[in-house]
Amino acid sequence: MIKDINIWLLIAGMTLVTFLPRVLPFLLLTGRQLPPAFSRWLSFIPVALMSALLCAGLTAGEVEPQIFGWRQDYLLACLPAVAVAVWRKSILLTVAVGMAVLWLLRFWLY
Repeated sequence: MIKDINIWLLIAGMTLVTFLPRVLPFLLLTGRQLPPAFSRWLSFIPVALMSALLCAGLTAGEVEPQIFGWRQDYLLACLPAVAVAVWRKSILLTVAVGMAVLWLLRFWLY
């Protein structure tokens, strides 16, 4: 019985730790005018996050065919995804295109 309570407390704690950092900025900054320099700085966060995720995924050290340490299928799927990202500026569409191209490449190559 005590283990069950600990598990539920753990789940509740993890929920708070995940939820609060995402919601608190919206609650604290809603309706406030941010300084232009801070707004400009915030505009670079999505690009930095996508770049970090992309580089980590492309250079994953797995036992698969690689070009200079970059996975071939990921690298080939990255090219149209980057083109869509630049063209449409939509994260959802970029991820969808990247996943679709990766699926097609794996279907044809493996």
